[in-house]
Amino acid sequence: MNNQFFEKPILNTPYEYPARHWELDEQGQQTQRILNNRRRVEFITPISNFTIGENFLVH
Repeated sequence: MNNQFFEKPILNTPYEYPARHWELDEQGQQTQRILNNRRRVEFITPISNFTIGENFLVH
């Protein structure tokens, strides 16, 4: 499976302002798209698809 999000997660250099970011959907899942602007400032807690499965128990 070709997943650029995990193969090359870092898009920006630490020496310049961030210019690109990986797009996340409403549920915090990556969409495989790179957007050419800075991410909006907000709290994001991405949750992997594995933990959202049917066997996930919420207490």
